[in-house]
Amino acid sequence: MVGIFPNDRAVIRLVGALLIEQSDEWLLTRGYLSKESIALVLEDQGDADESEVATLER
Repeated sequence: MVGIFPNDRAVIRLVGALLIEQSDEWLLTRGYLSKESIALVLEDQGDADESEVATLER
């Protein structure tokens, strides 16, 4: 029987690469804190500034 992958390490390497890629996409599309929630925290501190919020978005 001919397998698609030469050995178990090849499968693990492929799955690991896919998981890393998925994690990167998740981090870029979903943040732990939204722009609005960061602005609320900065407002509470009296230091709300659009440039600070924009800097935190990057």
